[in-house]
Parts: sequence; structure tokens; C-alpha cells
Amino acid sequence: MACGTQLSIEARSGQNVLFLFGNNEVTITTDNVLATFSKPTVRSHVTTASAMLAQLGVPLEKLDYLGNMQAGH
Repeated sequence: MACGTQLSIEARSGQNVLFLFGNNEVTITTDNVLATFSKPTVRSHVTTASAMLAQLGVPLEKLDYLGNMQAGH
């Protein structure tokens, strides 16, 4: 997906995305892609990177992992 503005990204909310897995086709919405595929994938990569940095002695805290908290969502 090409980079876009916030408006162009929001315009894609709720649209269908077609995934091809071999001979199987799965159609899901863009919102569900984020919730069920992208977020867990990013979380996994961040967890792995954090473990590698901790093993190298980099001092990490929970807020380094969590970032800015957003209330009300």
C-alpha cells in the first residue's frame, strides 16, 4: 500500500481486502486486517526486538514498549 494522507487512509476504512493463500481466497475488511493481522504482527516484532535489546543489556521499561497511552478507545 502506498503512503497516503490521514484522509485517504480513513477513506479506506471498512473496504474489502482480498487475500490469496495458495488456491484459497479470503475477503475481509481493512479494519479487520488491522485488528487480526497487523497489530499482532507488529506486537510480535516489538516483543522480539525488546528481548534482543534486553539481552544486550539495553535498559528497557514498560513505557518504552507501550508508548503514549490513549484513553477512551
